[in-house]
Amino acid sequence: MSTLRLKLKLKLNLQLRLSLSPWLLLINVINENALVAATEAETGMWNLDEAATSGVLNEFASDEILSVIYPCAYYLNFQSQFEQEVLQAHNSYRAKHGAQPLTLSPRLNQLATEWANYLLATNCMQHRQNSGYGENIYMASGGNLQGADAVRSWYEEIQDYNWNYPSFQGNTGHFTQVVWMSSTELGVGFAKSGRTIYVVCNYNPPGNYNNMFRENVARPIC
Repeated sequence: MSTLRLKLKLKLNLQLRLSLSPWLLLINVINENALVAATEAETGMWNLDEAATSGVLNEFASDEILSVIYPCAYYLNFQSQFEQEVLQAHNSYRAKHGAQPLTLSPRLNQLATEWANYLLATNCMQHRQNSGYGENIYMASGGNLQGADAVRSWYEEIQDYNWNYPSFQGNTGHFTQVVWMSSTELGVGFAKSGRTIYVVCNYNPPGNYNNMFRENVARPIC
């Protein structure tokens, strides 16, 4: 690789690393084009506009490549924002019950996204069988759904929970999983087509175990 191309490659990587996480763009400059691959990293959000505004990406990437990158950038930003909204909503409700905050798990995010895509493709509401994780699912059509909306609908089942007989109840199982004390990890997935969206959350360890509700579903403390 020539000195000029090496400098160009380092410049592209520097510009994009500054603005890109969790999606790390690995760029190799070949025949005046940028070959772009995205791989998942741990945290953060990206803003490709910053790199584009600098002129670095637009100068060396072909229109064909840019036409692929920008829609992906928009989707990844939306996905990351949606995941964070769902996580924050969970942890806000859990705090009301003295439960520790959940953390996002990339592995569970992938699992939840796969199932959300399946639900959208089949247009049905059903739980994944024998996944080994807790699961809440939600579907809405019309309007501009925010990440917190699904979690709010699950939490509102609290009004039907029988605190005098703590146990699994079909109409409160979403609520009890949201605030389940022993759960520590969360996976968030969604699939959208037009005005219809399916949301799936997975939990590890799973909740709603018989004979464990009293110690895992506490009354609200605030």
